[in-house]
Amino acid sequence: DEFCPWNDGVYTLEAEQGGAVCRRSERIPDLHLSVADLAAVYLGGTSFSSLAAAGRVRSSSRDALQLADRMFRTDRAPWFVEL
Repeated sequence: DEFCPWNDGVYTLEAEQGGAVCRRSERIPDLHLSVADLAAVYLGGTSFSSLAAAGRVRSSSRDALQLADRMFRTDRAPWFVEL
């Protein structure tokens, strides 16, 4: 994260029914991606798998990509209305 370099690192996201926790970690990451690509997935406009196909996300396994896609899936597509 060039804007917030203190965010650089590895994080573990643990999710279960009712919530999730994200913590800094020393583990080997399952996914490698930029903060911009994380933001795109978070906003619901794309998936980790489609970004991986474009060479923007590296994954330790196909299972890791599929799990990440399920964790970040949204029912609504992003939209913007300019007033």
